[in-house]
Amino acid sequence: MKQMIGCLFLALVLQTPLWAATTGKVMGMVTTGDSPIAGAVLTLKGTGQNATSDAEGRYVFLAVPPGIYTLAATAANHKTTEQPVQIQSDFVSTVDFDLQKTGSRIHGIDFWTLAIISILILLALVSLRIIKSRKQT
Repeated sequence: MKQMIGCLFLALVLQTPLWAATTGKVMGMVTTGDSPIAGAVLTLKGTGQNATSDAEGRYVFLAVPPGIYTLAATAANHKTTEQPVQIQSDFVSTVDFDLQKTGSRIHGIDFWTLAIISILILLALVSLRIIKSRKQT
């Protein structure tokens, strides 16, 4: 009986490393201001792992080996942002991103404002040409 208990104890001790967590997790939110960004691509550099944010801007990486990594968040019309993250075994690290909008502005001017100004200039030039042609006749 003592041998059986000893063998059972030894088996449990040898199995413990299989039960112990050897990886960590990373989770967080991707927003712009107060609005979540759906479909943002997050890359945990050095691991080959990618995640995509859901409709509420949430993402998660599972089974990440312990270490220090760079986490990058990319979304259409937003500036790519990177943050360092330290992963520990059996621990959840939280990294949130607040991405700044880009792409719809040209040198600080909103695209639609620029389009309206261009149309107004074009109308002014056409009007001047019409006025000039009437004066010549």
